[in-house]
Amino acid sequence: MKTNRYLLFFILSVLSFSSCSRKDEVQSEYEKMGLKNNISSINDKERYALKIYSNLETAFENYVTRSKEKYLYPDYYGGAFVDDKGDLVILVTDTSHQIKHNLMTYAKSPDISFEKCIYSFNELNELNKELSSYFSDQQLCEELTWEGSGIDVRKNCIIISLKDCSNFSIHRFKQRVMDSPMLKFEQIGEIQWDSECIPIDSVQLDTRSSFMYNLHLGSAYHLTGKTESGEEAIFRGSVGFRAMRMNGLQLEHGFVTAAHCLPKIGMKIKYGRDGDLYLGVVRDVKLNTTSDVAFVAVDYTTYYPTNCAWVTKTPIADSYLKYNSLVGYHIVTEGQKSAMPVLSIIALLNQQVRIKQWTAAGNVNFIAKNMVVATFTGGKTQEGDSGAIVYTESGSRIVGVHSGQYNSNQYISSADLATQELLLRDGWYK
Repeated sequence: MKTNRYLLFFILSVLSFSSCSRKDEVQSEYEKMGLKNNISSINDKERYALKIYSNLETAFENYVTRSKEKYLYPDYYGGAFVDDKGDLVILVTDTSHQIKHNLMTYAKSPDISFEKCIYSFNELNELNKELSSYFSDQQLCEELTWEGSGIDVRKNCIIISLKDCSNFSIHRFKQRVMDSPMLKFEQIGEIQWDSECIPIDSVQLDTRSSFMYNLHLGSAYHLTGKTESGEEAIFRGSVGFRAMRMNGLQLEHGFVTAAHCLPKIGMKIKYGRDGDLYLGVVRDVKLNTTSDVAFVAVDYTTYYPTNCAWVTKTPIADSYLKYNSLVGYHIVTEGQKSAMPVLSIIALLNQQVRIKQWTAAGNVNFIAKNMVVATFTGGKTQEGDSGAIVYTESGSRIVGVHSGQYNSNQYISSADLATQELLLRDGWYK
């Protein structure tokens, strides 16, 4: 039944592309740039790999329920990813016939490639959690120029991101924090958290939005505030995925966006890139937790959050991709600033990063402990796209909301984790 439902959403997505002139324009622009538009042509092998991986995850969950083990995964399991050919690859510390047979049984398929690894996912996850206790020390992070860290499934290691990645800095990190063969180090610059701050005097009349009753995923919202220098400014972000939440005895309809755009409960926001149309109010914000997310309750007498993306009008199911889903997954981001959908591939999970940004509520500095990192493959996000909807190419699952980017890396907050932290209701109904 689930497969049929996902197929239906895929068919609707394809039909929507063929019937919407704006989508045709988007596809034409991709062709001019020499980029393949994968949004309406999902790789069959990849979809099959994701299906059998889902079987594997379900089996692992049942294993935990029955045995009540501390870890989700067997100790021989090192993680999994989809390779460039669209095939499922499982890392194992033990390549014996019995172990491979077990995993193929769990996945209900023999179509799996196996690679030997040194460390189990449990070991990597435990060390990553231990690093979190050090990462919460802001002064230590400043001294070490430590900006983030997390698990790299493909490389079977934990990546430590330092602004200064010299031999001296690496040695200092090992002395002050820990030294482990599971750690690898990389150079990183300043991550751009993609909220937008525009001095009011620079706003042009031709950018003003017209009133719309339908609130599309990825469309713009704004509020006014002041820059660090005290100048009046407009701060902009993008609508993420629609959601519902109980406020006392009242069910509120709204959407999830990036917390670094709206870091304070009670902030009132307006519709579009500018103008005076009241949209909603921030009901909940999560800082120093797993994600970078906030919930906005909309004025439900005026606005209806649709399930359609802003640029392409792709219909997106009110269903969330599991946080621990597969590295190698092709995903799409649609925000208010980017003229075309941005394509990327999930590359890293369990990433902790420090988010520092000037906002309409002043300066924020907090930790998101379980971000998803993707690699851009078509286009790139811009300032103003923070909070934007991120979804799977078929439109069958919501991945989460966009937060920021650095070079070819995109930082995403998981919808799966956000729903737990923000206490969102399942599904959507009027």
